Amino acid sequence: MSKRILDMVFSAFLIAGAIYLWNVADSFPVFEKFKSVDSDYWPKLVLVLIILMALLLLVQSVIEYLLLVYTNVRTTIESHEIGTVSYIKLIATGVLIVGYVFALEPLGFIVSTLGFLYIAENIPEYENWKVKLVFPVLFTAVLMFFFIYLLSLSLPRGSGIFGTLSLLFY
Repeated sequence: MSKRILDMVFSAFLIAGAIYLWNVADSFPVFEKFKSVDSDYWPKLVLVLIILMALLLLVQSVIEYLLLVYTNVRTTIESHEIGTVSYIKLIATGVLIVGYVFALEPLGFIVSTLGFLYIAENIPEYENWKVKLVFPVLFTAVLMFFFIYLLSLSLPRGSGIFGTLSLLFY
């Protein structure tokens, strides 16, 4: 039950912080050249997403709290043992993230991201092989579209054959 109360307090804190930062973003300087997408556009977009996710957490926590108080029904989180940490998985994930950062430059964004996602999705115990096969490709494509076309940022191309491979896509 205390987890639900902490979730409610945390989501209220996130909402209040996002509203404060929204007001801070309103004070950013306005550039005439970039009126449609000004310096406050991206921060405000992120803040809207934070507010939506915090509201979702708040509603979910209130519903689960009320269920627990009035019906004494425990959710799956409270009925299972919490606190057991697999240090091997934790260390493997950390090593994988560091390896991904170092692999970006020589292998390029496409190869290193696909490799990272295919390896990372095997760390938790998830058995749906169709999702494991399709998700990394779709997620990499969405990230490429977002960074290259929407944000106009260049991604690491890699060197050698990996650089040539990247030229086929961006």
